Amino acid sequence: MARLDNTCTALARNEGLSRTPLHFVPGFEGVGVIESVGAGVSELHVGQRVLPLGSAGAWQDMKVTEELVAVNAATSAIGQMIIRMLNRAGIRPIALIRRHDGKRQLSDQLGLSAVVCTSEAGLRHKLSVLSGGRGLAVAWDAVGGTEGDDLVRSLAPGGTLVHYGLLSGIPLSYRLREECPEARIELFRLRDWIHTAKRHELQRALDDTFDLVRHGTAASKVAAVFPLSDIRQALECEATPGRQGKVLLSMSNAMEATHYD
Repeated sequence: MARLDNTCTALARNEGLSRTPLHFVPGFEGVGVIESVGAGVSELHVGQRVLPLGSAGAWQDMKVTEELVAVNAATSAIGQMIIRMLNRAGIRPIALIRRHDGKRQLSDQLGLSAVVCTSEAGLRHKLSVLSGGRGLAVAWDAVGGTEGDDLVRSLAPGGTLVHYGLLSGIPLSYRLREECPEARIELFRLRDWIHTAKRHELQRALDDTFDLVRHGTAASKVAAVFPLSDIRQALECEATPGRQGKVLLSMSNAMEATHYD
Protein backbone atom coordinates (compact mmCIF):
# COMPACT_ATOMS: atom_id res chain seq x y z
CA MET A 1 0.00 0.00 0.00
CA ALA A 2 1.41 3.40 -0.99
CA ARG A 3 0.20 6.99 -0.80
CA LEU A 4 0.20 9.41 -3.70
CA ASP A 5 2.51 11.87 -1.96
CA ASN A 6 2.88 15.40 -3.28
CA THR A 7 6.53 15.07 -4.24
CA CYS A 8 6.00 12.06 -6.46
CA THR A 9 2.77 13.30 -8.03
CA ALA A 10 4.67 16.45 -9.00
CA LEU A 11 7.35 14.31 -10.64
CA ALA A 12 4.64 12.38 -12.47
CA ARG A 13 3.57 15.73 -13.94
CA ASN A 14 7.18 16.34 -15.11
CA GLU A 15 7.75 18.91 -12.37
CA GLY A 16 11.13 18.94 -10.64
CA LEU A 17 12.71 16.32 -12.92
CA SER A 18 15.86 18.46 -13.32
CA ARG A 19 16.72 17.70 -9.66
CA THR A 20 15.94 13.98 -9.85
CA PRO A 21 18.51 11.41 -11.08
CA LEU A 22 17.03 8.79 -13.40
CA HIS A 23 16.04 6.00 -13.33
CA PHE A 24 13.53 6.76 -10.56
CA VAL A 25 10.59 4.79 -9.14
CA PRO A 26 8.22 7.15 -7.25
CA GLY A 27 6.70 6.55 -3.85
CA PHE A 28 8.23 7.83 -0.59
CA GLU A 29 5.34 6.72 1.64
CA GLY A 30 4.14 3.13 1.80
CA VAL A 31 3.97 -0.10 3.78
CA GLY A 32 4.56 -3.69 2.76
CA VAL A 33 5.01 -7.28 3.90
CA ILE A 34 8.38 -9.06 3.75
CA GLU A 35 8.38 -11.86 1.16
CA SER A 36 11.95 -13.11 1.68
CA VAL A 37 15.14 -12.28 3.61
CA GLY A 38 18.82 -13.03 3.12
CA ALA A 39 20.73 -15.67 5.06
CA GLY A 40 22.46 -13.10 7.26
CA VAL A 41 19.30 -11.23 8.32
CA SER A 42 18.17 -11.88 11.89
CA GLU A 43 16.12 -8.84 12.94
CA LEU A 44 13.46 -9.19 10.22
CA HIS A 45 11.31 -12.17 9.20
CA VAL A 46 9.01 -13.26 6.37
CA GLY A 47 5.43 -12.01 6.82
CA GLN A 48 6.45 -9.03 8.95
CA ARG A 49 4.80 -5.71 8.05
CA VAL A 50 7.43 -3.04 7.43
CA LEU A 51 7.70 0.66 6.65
CA PRO A 52 10.57 1.32 4.21
CA LEU A 53 12.25 4.60 5.13
CA GLY A 54 14.91 6.67 3.42
CA SER A 55 14.17 5.70 -0.17
CA ALA A 56 11.59 5.93 -2.92
CA GLY A 57 10.15 3.01 -4.86
CA ALA A 58 6.82 2.38 -3.11
CA TRP A 59 4.89 2.59 -6.40
CA GLN A 60 5.66 -0.99 -7.44
CA ASP A 61 4.36 -4.42 -6.48
CA MET A 62 7.75 -5.67 -5.25
CA LYS A 63 10.54 -3.62 -3.69
CA VAL A 64 13.99 -5.18 -3.47
CA THR A 65 16.73 -3.69 -1.35
CA GLU A 66 19.50 -2.59 -3.70
CA GLU A 67 22.83 -1.71 -2.15
CA LEU A 68 25.45 -0.91 -4.75
CA VAL A 69 29.17 -1.44 -4.21
CA ALA A 70 31.99 0.08 -6.27
CA VAL A 71 35.59 -1.08 -6.63
CA ASN A 72 38.20 1.18 -8.24
CA ALA A 73 41.52 0.04 -9.71
CA ALA A 74 39.36 -2.89 -10.81
CA THR A 75 41.90 -4.21 -13.32
CA SER A 76 44.54 -4.67 -10.61
CA ALA A 77 45.14 -8.08 -9.04
CA ILE A 78 43.76 -6.90 -5.68
CA GLY A 79 40.80 -5.19 -7.34
CA GLN A 80 39.81 -8.39 -9.12
CA MET A 81 40.25 -10.42 -5.93
CA ILE A 82 37.86 -8.06 -4.13
CA ILE A 83 35.35 -8.40 -6.97
CA ARG A 84 35.54 -12.20 -6.81
CA MET A 85 35.03 -12.12 -3.03
CA LEU A 86 32.00 -9.86 -3.50
CA ASN A 87 30.67 -12.25 -6.15
CA ARG A 88 30.95 -15.11 -3.65
CA ALA A 89 28.67 -13.08 -1.37
CA GLY A 90 26.18 -12.60 -4.21
CA ILE A 91 27.20 -9.00 -4.93
CA ARG A 92 27.83 -7.65 -8.45
CA PRO A 93 29.84 -4.44 -7.95
CA ILE A 94 30.51 -1.50 -10.24
CA ALA A 95 34.05 -1.80 -11.63
CA LEU A 96 35.92 1.50 -11.96
CA ILE A 97 38.79 1.46 -14.47
CA ARG A 98 41.26 4.15 -15.50
CA ARG A 99 41.26 3.57 -19.26
CA HIS A 100 38.75 2.18 -21.76
CA ASP A 101 41.17 -0.54 -22.87
CA GLY A 102 41.12 -1.77 -19.27
CA LYS A 103 37.87 -3.56 -20.05
CA ARG A 104 39.93 -6.20 -21.86
CA GLN A 105 41.76 -6.94 -18.61
CA LEU A 106 38.55 -7.74 -16.73
CA SER A 107 37.83 -11.44 -16.69
CA ASP A 108 34.59 -12.56 -18.33
CA GLN A 109 34.01 -14.66 -15.21
CA LEU A 110 33.64 -11.57 -13.01
CA GLY A 111 30.08 -10.63 -12.08
CA LEU A 112 29.74 -6.87 -12.60
CA SER A 113 26.73 -4.57 -12.61
CA ALA A 114 28.56 -1.91 -14.66
CA VAL A 115 32.00 -0.75 -15.80
CA VAL A 116 32.84 2.97 -15.54
CA CYS A 117 35.95 4.71 -16.91
CA THR A 118 37.19 7.21 -14.32
CA SER A 119 39.38 9.20 -16.74
CA GLU A 120 36.20 10.69 -18.21
CA ALA A 121 34.35 13.55 -16.57
CA GLY A 122 31.20 13.06 -14.54
CA LEU A 123 32.08 10.12 -12.28
CA ARG A 124 29.76 11.27 -9.49
CA HIS A 125 26.86 11.77 -11.91
CA LYS A 126 27.35 8.32 -13.44
CA LEU A 127 27.41 6.67 -10.01
CA SER A 128 24.29 8.60 -9.02
CA VAL A 129 22.47 7.39 -12.14
CA LEU A 130 23.58 3.79 -11.59
CA SER A 131 22.37 3.88 -7.99
CA GLY A 132 19.08 5.55 -8.87
CA GLY A 133 20.11 8.53 -6.76
CA ARG A 134 20.51 6.43 -3.61
CA GLY A 135 24.29 6.47 -3.53
CA LEU A 136 26.77 3.66 -2.87
CA ALA A 137 26.56 1.44 0.18
CA VAL A 138 30.28 0.63 0.09
CA ALA A 139 33.22 1.73 -2.06
CA TRP A 140 36.67 0.12 -2.12
CA ASP A 141 39.33 2.74 -2.86
CA ALA A 142 42.93 1.97 -3.83
CA VAL A 143 43.51 5.29 -5.58
CA GLY A 144 42.80 8.23 -3.27
CA GLY A 145 43.05 11.76 -4.67
CA THR A 146 40.08 13.28 -6.47
CA GLU A 147 38.78 9.83 -7.44
CA GLY A 148 38.68 8.72 -3.82
CA ASP A 149 37.07 12.03 -2.85
CA ASP A 150 34.34 11.53 -5.46
CA LEU A 151 33.66 8.03 -4.11
CA VAL A 152 33.11 9.43 -0.62
CA ARG A 153 30.76 12.08 -2.01
CA SER A 154 28.90 9.33 -3.90
CA LEU A 155 28.13 7.28 -0.78
CA ALA A 156 24.60 6.86 0.50
CA PRO A 157 23.95 8.28 4.00
CA GLY A 158 25.80 5.98 6.37
CA GLY A 159 27.79 4.44 3.50
CA THR A 160 31.37 3.26 3.92
CA LEU A 161 34.58 3.92 1.99
CA VAL A 162 37.32 1.33 2.56
CA HIS A 163 40.51 3.23 1.69
CA TYR A 164 43.37 0.74 1.35
CA GLY A 165 45.70 2.19 -1.30
CA LEU A 166 47.10 5.43 -2.71
CA LEU A 167 47.90 4.76 -6.36
CA SER A 168 47.42 8.44 -7.20
CA GLY A 169 49.97 9.49 -4.60
CA ILE A 170 47.47 12.08 -3.33
CA PRO A 171 45.67 11.65 0.02
CA LEU A 172 41.94 12.04 0.49
CA SER A 173 40.77 15.60 1.12
CA TYR A 174 40.71 16.65 4.76
CA ARG A 175 37.44 18.47 4.00
CA LEU A 176 35.52 15.22 3.50
CA ARG A 177 34.72 14.93 7.21
CA GLU A 178 32.92 18.28 7.03
CA GLU A 179 31.37 17.73 3.58
CA CYS A 180 30.14 14.19 4.24
CA PRO A 181 29.65 13.84 8.02
CA GLU A 182 27.43 10.75 7.60
CA ALA A 183 30.04 8.86 5.56
CA ARG A 184 32.27 6.27 7.22
CA ILE A 185 35.87 6.34 6.00
CA GLU A 186 37.79 3.21 7.01
CA LEU A 187 41.55 3.58 6.55
CA PHE A 188 43.17 0.17 6.15
CA ARG A 189 46.90 -0.53 6.00
CA LEU A 190 47.77 -4.21 6.01
CA ARG A 191 51.15 -3.56 7.62
CA ASP A 192 49.56 -1.72 10.56
CA TRP A 193 47.04 -4.51 11.08
CA ILE A 194 49.70 -7.25 10.98
CA HIS A 195 51.78 -5.41 13.58
CA THR A 196 48.85 -5.00 15.97
CA ALA A 197 46.74 -8.15 15.46
CA LYS A 198 46.96 -11.01 17.93
CA ARG A 199 48.55 -14.26 16.81
CA HIS A 200 45.26 -16.18 16.69
CA GLU A 201 43.74 -13.38 14.58
CA LEU A 202 46.63 -13.62 12.12
CA GLN A 203 46.25 -17.40 11.92
CA ARG A 204 42.51 -17.16 11.29
CA ALA A 205 43.10 -14.57 8.55
CA LEU A 206 45.74 -16.77 6.92
CA ASP A 207 43.42 -19.78 7.05
CA ASP A 208 40.68 -17.76 5.35
CA THR A 209 43.15 -16.42 2.78
CA PHE A 210 44.50 -19.85 1.86
CA ASP A 211 40.90 -21.03 1.42
CA LEU A 212 40.37 -18.17 -1.06
CA VAL A 213 43.58 -19.16 -2.86
CA ARG A 214 42.50 -22.80 -3.14
CA HIS A 215 39.15 -21.77 -4.64
CA GLY A 216 40.79 -19.36 -7.11
CA THR A 217 39.17 -16.30 -5.55
CA ALA A 218 42.54 -14.87 -4.53
CA ALA A 219 44.32 -16.00 -7.70
CA SER A 220 47.00 -13.63 -8.97
CA LYS A 221 48.87 -13.65 -12.28
CA VAL A 222 52.65 -13.25 -12.45
CA ALA A 223 53.87 -10.76 -15.07
CA ALA A 224 57.62 -11.25 -14.60
CA VAL A 225 60.32 -12.60 -12.28
CA PHE A 226 63.65 -10.76 -11.92
CA PRO A 227 66.83 -11.67 -10.05
CA LEU A 228 67.62 -9.28 -7.20
CA SER A 229 70.55 -7.90 -9.19
CA ASP A 230 68.05 -6.59 -11.78
CA ILE A 231 66.09 -4.54 -9.24
CA ARG A 232 66.14 -1.46 -11.51
CA GLN A 233 64.50 -3.35 -14.37
CA ALA A 234 62.01 -4.89 -11.94
CA LEU A 235 60.96 -1.43 -10.74
CA GLU A 236 60.57 -0.25 -14.33
CA CYS A 237 58.39 -3.27 -15.11
CA GLU A 238 56.30 -2.62 -12.00
CA ALA A 239 55.60 0.93 -13.22
CA THR A 240 54.51 -0.19 -16.72
CA PRO A 241 50.95 1.05 -17.46
CA GLY A 242 48.50 -1.74 -18.12
CA ARG A 243 50.81 -4.40 -16.67
CA GLN A 244 48.92 -7.61 -15.99
CA GLY A 245 50.19 -9.56 -13.01
CA LYS A 246 52.65 -9.26 -10.16
CA VAL A 247 56.37 -8.53 -10.52
CA LEU A 248 58.45 -10.86 -8.35
CA LEU A 249 62.08 -10.82 -7.18
CA SER A 250 64.15 -13.99 -7.01
CA MET A 251 66.95 -14.08 -4.45
CA SER A 252 68.95 -16.30 -6.80
CA ASN A 253 71.10 -14.03 -8.97
CA ALA A 254 71.98 -17.03 -11.15
CA MET A 255 68.59 -16.87 -12.88
CA GLU A 256 67.65 -14.64 -15.80
CA ALA A 257 64.63 -12.37 -15.91
CA THR A 258 61.50 -14.22 -17.01
CA HIS A 259 58.44 -12.53 -18.49
CA TYR A 260 55.02 -14.18 -18.70
CA ASP A 261 52.28 -13.39 -21.23
